[in-house]
Amino acid sequence: MPILASQTCPLLPSLLLTLLLRFTGTSDQEFQVTQPESSISVRAGEILTLGCNVSARSPAGPVLWFRENGQERRLVYNFNGSQFPRVTQVEDTEFNQTDYSIRISNVSPKDVGTYYCVKLTIGHPDMSYVSGPGTYVSVNGTTHEIFQVQQSEMTQTVSIGETVTLSCSVPDSFPKGPVLWFKGSGPSRELIYNFKEGLFPRVKEIGHITKAGNTDFSIRISDISLADAGTYYCVKFKEGKPDREFQSGPGTEVFVTILPSLPVVIGPLERALIGQTVNFSCMSYGFFPKDITLKWFKNGKEISSLQTHIVQMKNSNTYKISSTTEVVLTLQDFYSYVTCNVNHLSLHYPLQKNADLSETILVPSNMSIFEHLIPKNKINVICKAKKFYAEGIQLIWLNNGNISQIDKTLTPSMSSDGLYTV
Repeated sequence: MPILASQTCPLLPSLLLTLLLRFTGTSDQEFQVTQPESSISVRAGEILTLGCNVSARSPAGPVLWFRENGQERRLVYNFNGSQFPRVTQVEDTEFNQTDYSIRISNVSPKDVGTYYCVKLTIGHPDMSYVSGPGTYVSVNGTTHEIFQVQQSEMTQTVSIGETVTLSCSVPDSFPKGPVLWFKGSGPSRELIYNFKEGLFPRVKEIGHITKAGNTDFSIRISDISLADAGTYYCVKFKEGKPDREFQSGPGTEVFVTILPSLPVVIGPLERALIGQTVNFSCMSYGFFPKDITLKWFKNGKEISSLQTHIVQMKNSNTYKISSTTEVVLTLQDFYSYVTCNVNHLSLHYPLQKNADLSETILVPSNMSIFEHLIPKNKINVICKAKKFYAEGIQLIWLNNGNISQIDKTLTPSMSSDGLYTV
């Protein structure tokens, strides 16, 4: 019986990762996330394949992979085109909507942990998720790794203001000498951290470097800004006068991102008649880097855009995207909606904003007047307004061109086609 987790949480990107990884409890769901292997053993340098299958009838929402190792929880892969250089999907999920298996190349001991395949179900205003039971991965190291400075991550992607962890393992068989962290390479490289001396307010060491036999020289950099983007190297020096560089790690490239704002959708300023074409515009701003996608949907089916522009914002390194689309109104659109979908590598799931087409439609009423004689030489006159939209209406009576009565508190009745009569 697979272990499932189902909780709801507000759609707050900064909290999403933490909440998703509380894999506790069980839940009865109409669909399941299956991970066929409970454990896998692989040698360093080989390719690791992790299987995941999501029931075909599962609701809309993305699938993500996470690795958990002790207190460390990390996003391993999503299927929205973000950069995960060592990870690829096994099947094209556009054609196979159930197989979300992945491959991890060039496995190292740092890849040890339990991997969870997680299905998100997006709703408004909450999000729920179902997790697979997890696959534990053990990695057997190779002999030559004992003599190398190891940096397990080739790349790291972090949002502005967050904290990035840079791992480094230095063999205790190396000669005596300090370990330093640099940003960049060559003569112009920038010193990021010295474990022995110096003041580095935003950097903290993770390992216990004063402990005998310590090999962990990992660091954390807090309050990340766009200026922190670059490649970081963990470098071992050999003790001397002066100390000489002994060996450098392969480097970890840090990509810094800024989340786009929630999309804003603007429809026509006035209602339009059935059969007319109306335009909608969508805008999202303040994101970095520039690469972003914006798609339009009507009732969940993708529609084309008229034009889409991405421009750099004034006096800023961030960008803005704007797009327009058009829709021909029909009688069926009383229950239709248009969606603007924005996706960026800084996001775990796309941002969406809906516009209700019923707020755009105008249907004029058909007017009918009926009269019949009543006692005392009087005439009873009935006015009927049929098949109109929207609901709000007032009727004005004129007698020889002069207003005789205004009915403002009418309660129209709706027919099965969505139109009103009063």
